[in-house]
This record gives sequence, C-alpha cells and structure tokens, in this order.
Amino acid sequence: MLNRSKSDRKKFTVADTGKPAVTHYLTEEPFSFLSLLRIKLETGRTHQIRVHLKSVHHPVFGDAQYNGRQSQLNRLSSLSERNYAVYLLKMIDRQALHAGELTFVHPLKKESMTFRVPLAPDLKAVIEELRQHEEAQ
Repeated sequence: MLNRSKSDRKKFTVADTGKPAVTHYLTEEPFSFLSLLRIKLETGRTHQIRVHLKSVHHPVFGDAQYNGRQSQLNRLSSLSERNYAVYLLKMIDRQALHAGELTFVHPLKKESMTFRVPLAPDLKAVIEELRQHEEAQ
C-alpha cells in the first residue's frame, strides 16, 4: 500500500493503509554498488517505483527526493566508490529511470495501445561506463 507521507505531503511512503501498489522487478545486470533492473508495474501509483525501491533500501540512483543521491553516496564503503558514484551522477544529473514501454487501453477506442522508446542516451552512457568499469576491475 502507498500513502502520502505524514512528514512531507509531497512524498509517498509504503504504509499499512492507502492505495494498493504492486511492483515486480528483475535484476538484469548487477554492478559493484548499482544494479540494472527491469521493472513491471501492476498498478500505476504516483512515485511507485521510487517509493518501493527506497522501502527496500535500494533507491533509484540519482533520486534526490527518495534517498538515491546524497544519502546513498554516504553509504558507500570507500572513497573511490563515492567518487565514482559522483562521476556517474554528473553523467545523468537526474533519476536513473526510463520508461521503455507503456501499454494502456485507449479510453475511446477500447483498444490496447503499446508505445516503446529506446533507452535515453545519458542512461545508455552510464550503463556502458559501468560495464567498462566492471571489466577493468
């Protein structure tokens, strides 16, 4: 269940009461301190992915609102990891989220419509950088 945060009305939180929210994820590619995930939503709640990932202590990389920026940098064990994470954050300067596919039923035609978009260049660059960094280790 997701509900508005009691401490900050602009944020949402996992709660005992609220609206049902179901998020499925698969780890596609693990890296040293990040992972590339494939996420599928059963529901479409506001900030759903960001709130669910924060609730399991793995916030979306670059998400300042849900602990995926500064507080996550502080959790990294070594200075070299923190410096590398800062470098990656400068490459994207946003949340590392990408909606690759969206499907919904058209409200008038009542037909299922699917739209696909390739990975954004900045996220593609971060993933390639992570792959090269892992190979060099």
